[in-house]
Amino acid sequence: MTQAFGNDREEGESKGARTQCDCARNRAAEQRLYSAYASTGQAQSTGNPHREVRNPYILQRVLPLLPKDRSVRILDLGCGNGNVLSAAVSMGWSNVAGCDLSLEQVDGAHALGRDYVEYAAIPDFLSRQDDRSVDVIICKDILEHFALFELVEVMESTARVLRTNGKFIGHVPNGDGLTGGGIRYGDLTHHRAFTRRSLEQLTRLVGYSSLELYEDSPVVHGPASLFRRVCYEILTLPLRALSLAETGSWGYVASRNLLFRAVKA
Repeated sequence: MTQAFGNDREEGESKGARTQCDCARNRAAEQRLYSAYASTGQAQSTGNPHREVRNPYILQRVLPLLPKDRSVRILDLGCGNGNVLSAAVSMGWSNVAGCDLSLEQVDGAHALGRDYVEYAAIPDFLSRQDDRSVDVIICKDILEHFALFELVEVMESTARVLRTNGKFIGHVPNGDGLTGGGIRYGDLTHHRAFTRRSLEQLTRLVGYSSLELYEDSPVVHGPASLFRRVCYEILTLPLRALSLAETGSWGYVASRNLLFRAVKA
């Protein structure tokens, strides 16, 4: 019996060592992917800066969620080459800063004159921010990259640095969307997708008081996008009807991604 317990302990220690080794190897692989994020086709282009600043999605969907006060402090976590912040600056918000873990994208931002973008991991970047010193945090296409413990810790940090009634604006893969799997599994560094319920669970846990969801339907900025929008509205009607029949609610979000805004309590 003593020998059996000894073998069990040795086996447990061996499994623990293998788990630690696997975690370290996963971290190394993720770091390798992030370091080549632009060249492997996952990052936004750093091409025409004027076109990026006029990005219809940023102008019509993201910036309207910002406070009208142009003096507010805005952070963009995992900001890539700084497209969102650049658009915000062009519209009068100047108190901005962002970070990204892809040196390729940070170098691209600096080449475009966006010195408010720095090379840093999000937890380190947030740790340098004072309590209740920020009005808005933008986190576009980032939360899905975190393991569960990292996700909770980062969201706790965002709640710490936001002022009361501060806004957290996020954009994530939609686990309820019919074609959301293409986003969830379209990047090797993605860990999860989100739904209304999981976002409510996360934001309530760390101290946010309210949550608003916005469907990522095609943004209209010309004839082609108008046609896409009309098709989208028509073709998603059966999905909304099915959701209504199953759940009794008309609040189904059909898009591959979803945009949300949470308010700090």
